[in-house]
Amino acid sequence: MNLMQKIKSVTDLKDAIRQLEEEQTVSKQLFKEQLQLTVESLKPINLIRSTLNEAFTSSGLISNILGAALGQTAGYVSKKAAFGQTSNPIKRIFGSVLQTGIAALLTTYGETIKETAIVIFKVFSKKKAEQEIEPK
Repeated sequence: MNLMQKIKSVTDLKDAIRQLEEEQTVSKQLFKEQLQLTVESLKPINLIRSTLNEAFTSSGLISNILGAALGQTAGYVSKKAAFGQTSNPIKRIFGSVLQTGIAALLTTYGETIKETAIVIFKVFSKKKAEQEIEPK
């Protein structure tokens, strides 16, 4: 029976009440299920798990972390290559400035540097292949 129709008899009233009670039962069940899902998702362990899952599945975050780590490593290697182990405070300061500068450059322009390096590598490998093909 459509609830929008006028109720004309006791039977129609009972049918309307029964239909409303059924809808209420279904709504209560859906509400309980949603409440249970909400309670589960708000448990601290589940919040931590979902946050970590999002962090590790986010390619941008992992890319940024790897870029920063690569930048710091390259900066450290550059510092050691340029100044080595020194006790001279001036050289140590310049080494730290060099390390920080290279790390910042690689972190900021890492993609550009990577793309440029790939192009240069392709050019050199192409030239080398051409030289190997030419008879001597």
